[in-house]
Amino acid sequence: GCAIHRLTGKMQLQDVGAERKQAADRNFRGDRDTERVRRGRKFGFLEVPISVSGALSASQAAALGNSGQTAKLAGGVAMMDFLSNWSSNLSGLRTLQAGGKLASTTFMDAGPVRISFDAAAIALNAGLLSTIASSTTLSQIVTAAAAGSTALTGSVDSLTVTDSSANITANLPSLQSLAVKGTLVAINGLAGAISLSAAQVAANAQALLRAGTGYTITLSDGGTPTITLQNWQIGTDIATLLGRITSPCNLAVNGSIRPNRAVTLANAGSTIYNHLAAGALTVRETPATLRGSLPQLLTLANAGEIGSINTRGGRPIFSLTEAEEITYAPVLALINTPYTRSLIVTVAQLATAALPTGFLGFTVVDSVANVLAGIAQIQAIAVTGKLDRVDYTDAAPRIVTSAATLSANAAAFAAQDVDGYPVELTDAGTPTVTVPAHLLGGFFFRNATLDAITGPWSLQVNGRVTVGTVTAIVAENNNVKARLAGALDVAGFSFDIAPDIDYLLTLHQAGKLNTLDILDSNAATFNLTTARVAALEGVFGLTTDPYILKTETGTTARTATADLARVIHTAFDVNHAIDLRDMAFSPAGLSFVYSAGSLQVLRNGAPQGTAAVTAAPGVTYDNTSFYVAPDGAAGTRIKAIDATIGALAVTNTTTSTSFATGGTFFDGAIGYLQRQFINPTGGSVAVGANIPNVFLHGGGLLGGNALQVLSGRNVIDGGTGSNFLVGGLGSGPENTDTFFLDGRGGGVSWGTVVNFQAGDAVTFWGWKDGITTFDWFADAGAPGFQGATIHARLNGGSGAYDASITFTGIDLATAQSWTIQTGSTGGLNTYAYIQAT
Repeated sequence: GCAIHRLTGKMQLQDVGAERKQAADRNFRGDRDTERVRRGRKFGFLEVPISVSGALSASQAAALGNSGQTAKLAGGVAMMDFLSNWSSNLSGLRTLQAGGKLASTTFMDAGPVRISFDAAAIALNAGLLSTIASSTTLSQIVTAAAAGSTALTGSVDSLTVTDSSANITANLPSLQSLAVKGTLVAINGLAGAISLSAAQVAANAQALLRAGTGYTITLSDGGTPTITLQNWQIGTDIATLLGRITSPCNLAVNGSIRPNRAVTLANAGSTIYNHLAAGALTVRETPATLRGSLPQLLTLANAGEIGSINTRGGRPIFSLTEAEEITYAPVLALINTPYTRSLIVTVAQLATAALPTGFLGFTVVDSVANVLAGIAQIQAIAVTGKLDRVDYTDAAPRIVTSAATLSANAAAFAAQDVDGYPVELTDAGTPTVTVPAHLLGGFFFRNATLDAITGPWSLQVNGRVTVGTVTAIVAENNNVKARLAGALDVAGFSFDIAPDIDYLLTLHQAGKLNTLDILDSNAATFNLTTARVAALEGVFGLTTDPYILKTETGTTARTATADLARVIHTAFDVNHAIDLRDMAFSPAGLSFVYSAGSLQVLRNGAPQGTAAVTAAPGVTYDNTSFYVAPDGAAGTRIKAIDATIGALAVTNTTTSTSFATGGTFFDGAIGYLQRQFINPTGGSVAVGANIPNVFLHGGGLLGGNALQVLSGRNVIDGGTGSNFLVGGLGSGPENTDTFFLDGRGGGVSWGTVVNFQAGDAVTFWGWKDGITTFDWFADAGAPGFQGATIHARLNGGSGAYDASITFTGIDLATAQSWTIQTGSTGGLNTYAYIQAT
């Protein structure tokens, strides 16, 4: 007989003798026959279930699968082991899983586990793969020749090539393409000495780096050839690549490099960077990033490998101590772009320090106590514009001061580089902090100083603030808006006011908007819906400057200039006389016939009435000018736009139909836009605008839109999927375009932007700050439209790219000089903002 113990990791059976068998038969949870009926399963002499607690190793789980006893398991088992052990026990594990008894698979290997199977193994082990609970990626094993034509499917996220050396070297160009895209993760089979030219090594560097370490490279050129790598190819594995080359060679880098790549070269050692020609490197980055790489930059500078260092980001601050100034003088001597040299000093040093030649400012680094003791002196430096930053040496800075001290030394406090540490006012009651208007616009002052004040307080602002400051105050929903003791005087140009007008409205409704100064030299024009005109009358009533509110129903002019309305403004007779602007209609079945100032309205082809139409001076109408559109709570209305022949040429590429249209009147908050075309179908469209200042939205379910403008200030929105967007050719602030590309639709998208020039900007929807990973590449894209391309993995990781943008005709160095700013409008509406400079 045997006693059944709960299994932990393996089954344990123990002989107990006949007398104990009788007791076991009698006492095992009641009568044995009842148990046999209730459970209906057998094991040995007893019909009982097997229950396994805890995780089994791969061999234990496989043995259980091969035992023929899986049907007797009361539930599934969990497996936990290393990938290598799992791979050697697949047959037994498949049997266990096929019987529905493998509940989960967990790998003990560090980091994400990569499983490499060929197509047959993927199909054979599909059930096993579905049980894996660990972070795992699946790579399909293919031959070198098949790699270029194998598509990733299902859970397969990459390819692994296993082949002979001859086949691998014969297919290096296609393997390089896959490696650059992130599709190819490993090459197995390259062995011994292979012969390649220096050009072949450079052209196929990423593929060669995925081929392991079991081979060497003999250069076929002879002499001492130069291997020219692109700047983005200088990765942490550069030493590994060059270390495999047994022939004499030189190294060249094409394009400016960033400090992290300079660090890579310095850390690789002189045997690597001494292959470079003297002064071959150009380093380009912000001083803040450069500063963290000073030791490595000094190594390269002392070796004579750096030709120049270029800063970017306006005139940035380079903060160094006096000792660092001496140590890193060879690096500073190579900087050939303007920057601010800021001397790092303590408060005590600030009292005696003279401004050395070449320095434009100071960075104060000291304790909170010392800073507060010398705050008046720091303020005196701040108001001259020579204070760059105040850094605290305290582990947890705590600023305790009075409202009067804070007000009197606001410029000094505006430079403190802390966030989230408390500012405690010593005053009783509700003290007032008074600050100059220009400081209120500073993020650090607003968020790291004012918003950090604990306890009750109020804010008084001296002077006019910008619209951008108002936007920050309202949008951030911080303490500043709630603490305002009085109303603000706001100034801005119409192009600043228009997109942020709702923030002004919010401030006005809170009773915190005193005056509005519109800075345009001529009367500013704002395009609004009728409902928004009514809502915003109070805001515009606070200005004495001329302006025009344009709506689809007329113009409210605050100037002596002529009426600019592009609308019908005469009587409309449908059974009774009524102004067309106030006549609400159901859109069903309506159509229009216009001729010589007479508009006939038809419903389902039947005449409903006519109207005499008088246009504003210089405005013409045709049959395409009239349409029915929603108008808020009023339902729908007949509207009209100026008839510009061929204003927009549209082709529905899904249905192969074409037509010309004037679009519709743009009634959004962007003041410079006049017309819009929003794709009303689920198909793809090609739209060419022959008029300036338009908003084009391709939309569609699958993307594939082609949108083109000629001049003016335009917004071009491709929507989701892959789209082709062409900006205008004009230059200057009156000829700038804003492009929108959307990676949130799922799948892979690749947008192409043509004529991207200074002042233009791209908003890349779906980009997640801190999660998205990306790489820049040169000359990617469709034939004839190649250029610098940013390939991104919106959801992070290191697999294949799922969203890309090609900037046609833009070289890689220029594209990499652009700043990528990230943001969010809430929820899933995250984005990256890239502007050409």
